[in-house]
Amino acid sequence: MLVAIPGRNILQSWQPDAPEPIARLEITVPPHVRRDATRLLLTAMAVSAGFKPVASLKDRHFSDQVRRHINARILGGNKFSGRPQLESLHLRPKGQLIDAVGSVSTPDKSFGYLAQFEPSHNSTLSLRMRSLRVL
Repeated sequence: MLVAIPGRNILQSWQPDAPEPIARLEITVPPHVRRDATRLLLTAMAVSAGFKPVASLKDRHFSDQVRRHINARILGGNKFSGRPQLESLHLRPKGQLIDAVGSVSTPDKSFGYLAQFEPSHNSTLSLRMRSLRVL
């Protein structure tokens, strides 16, 4: 960056200080939580694609909001065109809730998703999907 020198007709080259590197947060999620989140996401995406019936979204694993979102996608004609495959899954615990973000791909498209999980006390899985948005 060029900066004028006061009282002179010339410019001086000025180099800003290097920014401090961002510290990497190491948040570990237990393997069984990651496994359960993956299982719930794949089930929700398979229902969205039409490979599984909507009845497979059980109340003990999926909230009403998730079922409404998937039904709206199906009725609106936004079904996936092939079997969805989970490309990435990033989990961040936030108190009792776990935020999930990642991507899903089909043979011809890629989709992003946002989901939130809560602890489940009445099922074999440790999590219950509280919300889902497919972008």
